[in-house]
Amino acid sequence: MNPPLTLEGRAEAIADAAGREGIPSIFIAMSGSQLVGSAALVQNDMDTKSDLSSWLAAVYVKEGSRHQGIATELIVRCEDEAARQNTNIWYLYTGFASKLYKKLCCNHME
Repeated sequence: MNPPLTLEGRAEAIADAAGREGIPSIFIAMSGSQLVGSAALVQNDMDTKSDLSSWLAAVYVKEGSRHQGIATELIVRCEDEAARQNTNIWYLYTGFASKLYKKLCCNHME
């Protein structure tokens, strides 16, 4: 999550990034009628790294739904979509879930 982003700002960012395929795309996980998680594949996610593309972004799973493989499924779905777009290298920034990404064979850059 991006704490400085307001609810209105987040809704606008999601609407701008939303898609069902290609880049950008956003994927959601549902439990019944409840949204429990999301992940996005976007062209650029860091103003300071505008030379790097494409990015895994907005990976989030609600606290009560964590540790059930939902984040992994969302990330794999993004990975599959990136492969369909012939994108073999993609980037992410995290300050919280390093273990998850390391488990999924992501390489640390800096």
